Amino acid sequence: MRFTAILLSLGSVLACGCSGSDLQSRSEREKISPAESANTDSTSERIRTDSAAYSLRSDGPGWTTTIGFRYWNTGADTVYVVNCNGAILMNLQKREAGEWKDAWNAEGNQCLSPALIVPPGRELRGEVGIWGAEPGNPSYNTFKSAEVDGEYRLVWYQPVHHYDPRPGSFGDTIPLADRVSNAFTLKKASSDQ
Repeated sequence: MRFTAILLSLGSVLACGCSGSDLQSRSEREKISPAESANTDSTSERIRTDSAAYSLRSDGPGWTTTIGFRYWNTGADTVYVVNCNGAILMNLQKREAGEWKDAWNAEGNQCLSPALIVPPGRELRGEVGIWGAEPGNPSYNTFKSAEVDGEYRLVWYQPVHHYDPRPGSFGDTIPLADRVSNAFTLKKASSDQ
């Protein structure tokens, strides 16, 4: 079994208010280069990856890569990120026949740590570690499409508004448009790379 999660810097995890180096103000956010700004097809532009294309490397039983991302809370409400010891999870959706379809599910520990807090106008940075077996293999982290190469986006299910740590929904779910990234490509690296 492989552990797949988003990795945040220790400063943001320990602060639990995300006041460390992983959060930036709106004015710092606006210093993004034009190339980074062009890397989006998300209507909200709240989640952006650090590249438009990623190469998947083979490790024998599966394929792996790391995707850096930035999340901006451009809304008026505080965003709370449900997590386990600072690890948060994102899934992948793949564009197939013009529609976004679930393509890969993240796997992680099932504990409940204090929520990470992203106030309005602040940014959270992290990395998504992707590992997926070939379709048809018995693993939770199996790519679901017969063809792994393609156009993908990150989908985040853990951020909420009005956080409540009691069992249940943990708060009000943020609209899907605010929990998906820009589109990017994943492509298997050739064996000679």
